[in-house]
Amino acid sequence: MALTWFSVSKDNEIKHYDSKTYNIAHIDYKTLDKLILHLEGDQMPLLVTHFDDSRKRPIYVKRIEMPNHHHSFKVVCHILGWQMNVNGENVQSINYVFETVGRVEVEEITTSTGELELKHTPKEMYWIESAGKFDQDRLSWSKEPFPEQLNVIGSKAIHG
Repeated sequence: MALTWFSVSKDNEIKHYDSKTYNIAHIDYKTLDKLILHLEGDQMPLLVTHFDDSRKRPIYVKRIEMPNHHHSFKVVCHILGWQMNVNGENVQSINYVFETVGRVEVEEITTSTGELELKHTPKEMYWIESAGKFDQDRLSWSKEPFPEQLNVIGSKAIHG
């Protein structure tokens, strides 16, 4: 199952993410109460980001790392958080939510006839890392967005 997100406004209107009809650029940040990231089909959220200050602007970027020589499965990183201007300073709170896609655990089992077989079991993983701002010294996941991404994520992040 994949991670997906939705927004909740202060009047409890829920809008689900659909890259064709609704994305982060469609959010009215003046009425935004929270962004929620959850596992499809699960009732409990994995991450909730609250917008308790009207200056906060939502950030959402989805980055994908395809299988490579380090791992045989796809890794998706959801970069979710907020940024705001405080006395001329760009303040950010960013969460990096990772999920593996197609990760399989291989186990050797002995059949009733004594033959060895390989059992392949899906073993997706999810984990969260939190940071202040986009940090240029971290892995490529946390690099500051490119200028053309800023309109998509609704961020006014300043490039240094």
